[in-house]
Amino acid sequence: MGTTPEDTEWSYYELSYWAGLGYGWPYRMWNILSDFGKHYMITPTHYMSTVTSLVYKVSEGYSLEETIRGITTGSTVSDAMANITKADTGQVLMVTATANGDTLAVDGLLSNNDTLTVISSNGENMTKYILEVTDEGLNGDALLTSSTYTIDVSTQPDGATLGEATISGFDYSADLKDVVDGVTLPAGASMSMIDDRGSYVTFTTLTFDTTYIDVKVNDKIFFEVIAENGVTGILYQLTPDIEDGALFVTSNIYEIDQDNMIIGLVPKTIGLKSFLSYLIPSPGATIKVQDKAGFDRTSGFVADDDRIIVTSADGETSIVYYLSKLETNQQLFLAYIRSDIYAISQIDFLIDGVPENATVEDFMANVVLAPEATMAIIDDSGNERTTGMLANTDRVVVTSGDGSLEVSYSFGTFVVGVKQINVVDIQLYPNPSDGRLNIRGLEAGQAVHVYNAYGARVVDQEATGDIEVVSISNHPSGVYMIVVLDDAGQVIGKYKAVKY
Repeated sequence: MGTTPEDTEWSYYELSYWAGLGYGWPYRMWNILSDFGKHYMITPTHYMSTVTSLVYKVSEGYSLEETIRGITTGSTVSDAMANITKADTGQVLMVTATANGDTLAVDGLLSNNDTLTVISSNGENMTKYILEVTDEGLNGDALLTSSTYTIDVSTQPDGATLGEATISGFDYSADLKDVVDGVTLPAGASMSMIDDRGSYVTFTTLTFDTTYIDVKVNDKIFFEVIAENGVTGILYQLTPDIEDGALFVTSNIYEIDQDNMIIGLVPKTIGLKSFLSYLIPSPGATIKVQDKAGFDRTSGFVADDDRIIVTSADGETSIVYYLSKLETNQQLFLAYIRSDIYAISQIDFLIDGVPENATVEDFMANVVLAPEATMAIIDDSGNERTTGMLANTDRVVVTSGDGSLEVSYSFGTFVVGVKQINVVDIQLYPNPSDGRLNIRGLEAGQAVHVYNAYGARVVDQEATGDIEVVSISNHPSGVYMIVVLDDAGQVIGKYKAVKY
C-alpha cells in the first residue's frame, strides 16, 4: 500500500473525482473500475513439500506414503525429475533406493518402490512418494466395455489423435445416466460427456418451466474417453436404435408431443437461433422454421404461429410441428385439418386421395379440425359451399379459434374409381398392432405408402410378393393410412391401421 498515486499499486477514485475532471456518464462509472484486477496475490509456496507432473500420476497430500505412478523401466533419476514440477523452486528432492536405502545419483536407474523425498524450502515439511516403475508405465487402454450395449470401434487411436467408435443397443427414450451406468471404464481412464459442439452434457437439465428432467440420449452426444496415460483416447458417438426413414424431432429442453406434433414449453419470446439449438432432428434430417405465410424464417424471434418443418436427408419426406408457448392461461390456437382417410400435406397444404364423387358432406365428415378452429369450403368464385359434389378447384379454408391464423388447402387430383376404403382384396394384420403390419394380397411392383394423421408420408415401400411387412414401430401411436398403388402409380386401395 502507498500514500500517493505514484507509490500505490491500486487506486480507487470516487465519482466526484472523475466528474470534476469532466468525465460524463457512463465514462466516470467505467473509470472507477478501470484499475480493478491490477493487484494480485503471489501464492506463498515456501511451506509446500508437494510436487506435480503432466506425465505421471501424482497423488495429493503431505503424508509419507504418497505415490507417483507411470515411470517406465529404464528411467534414471534425471529422466524422472525432468517430468516433475516443484511447488517451490527452493524444494530439496532426493531419491532413495528401496534395496539398500542409499541415495541415488542423477544417473542412477530407478526401481519399483524407490522413494522420492521432498523437503519444503523452509525446511519444515516433508513428503515421501513411493515410485511405481513398470515396463508399460501408465495404462494406455481407452476401450469401453459393456455387457448391455454394442460397442464398435471404427478407428483406432493414433498418438494424440482420438480413435472413433459408436455405442448402440438403446432407443431415443433411454436416459443418458442409464447408458453411462451400462459401460465400464478401463483402469485409470477418465470419461467426459460432450455434445457435437464440444459442450459438456449433464444427466439432468432445467426446462423453461423451471423443472429438472432426465437428459435422454441422442446421436449428438459423445463419450470422450482418455486413457490413464493422458495421450490415448477414443471418441464414442451414441447411436440410438432407429428404423430407416424414421422422421421426428426430440429435445431435452422442450416438451415434444409426438402424437399431436406439438413442441411445448417454448418461451414466449425466444430468438430463432436459440430455439433451434435445443431441437435435435432424427439422423440426417434438417429443421427449418416457416411463418404463417409459408416463408422461411431466417432471423428474429419465433412467432406463436410459426411451423417447424423436419425434412428427411433425401428431401422426399417432411413433417410439421406446431408450437405451444409458455404463458399463463394462454390457449394455443392453430389452423390445420387432418384425416384418417385422405393424405393431407401440411407442407404444401395439399389434400390427396379424395374420391371423384365425394360430396362436401362426405369430405367434412372425414377430416378433423384443430381445436377451436373453423373450416369452410370455398369455390373458385369465392363463395362458400355447404352441399353438393366437390370440385377440384375448391379450396378448404381453415381459421384458428382466435381468428389470427388462416390456412388454405387445395385439392390434388381426385381418385378415380375409389369409392370407399378396401376396394381390393387386401388384408392387414394384426390391426391394431405394435407397429409391425403384414399386408397380404399385393402384387410385385405395387407401392405401399403409409401416411400419419398429419398427412406426412412415413413409409414408401415397393412390394416384392404377395405378403409385405411394413413397420411403423418407431412412429407415435395413432391412426395411419395405408395407400396401395399399382405399377402405374394409380391408387387401388386405401386402408386404416392403428398402432397402439
